[in-house]
Amino acid sequence: MSMIFVFNNDDKGLDVYPSEKEAIDACEGIDVVESPCDFWNNEGLSLKAVFTRPNEKGSFSVVSGSYHLESNPEGEPLINRLSQISTVEGKSPLNTIEALRQHLTMFI
Repeated sequence: MSMIFVFNNDDKGLDVYPSEKEAIDACEGIDVVESPCDFWNNEGLSLKAVFTRPNEKGSFSVVSGSYHLESNPEGEPLINRLSQISTVEGKSPLNTIEALRQHLTMFI
C-alpha cells in the first residue's frame, strides 16, 4: 500500500490518501505553498513537494503549479508529530490517531 499522509498546518488535520496522485489532486500547488502542508509516506517518513512548474500569480488570477513528492531526509517522522494532530480524515482503519500510531510503530 502506498498511502500518503498530509498534515495541514492551519487546521491541524491529517488527511490519509491511498496514493500520491490522489494526495496531489487534493492539495493544489498554491495551497501547498500558501498554507504549508507536510507530507509523509506509508511508513511515516517525511516527503517534500518539489515543483516542476511553479505557481503563477497574476493581478486577477492564480494558476496552481505542478509538483511531485520526494523523500525529505531532514523532515521529522510522522510518529513524532501525532500529538499535533487534531483530526484524522481517512478510511477505516486509519481514521484515528491511535490507529495511526499502531500502523506507524510497525516501521520502527
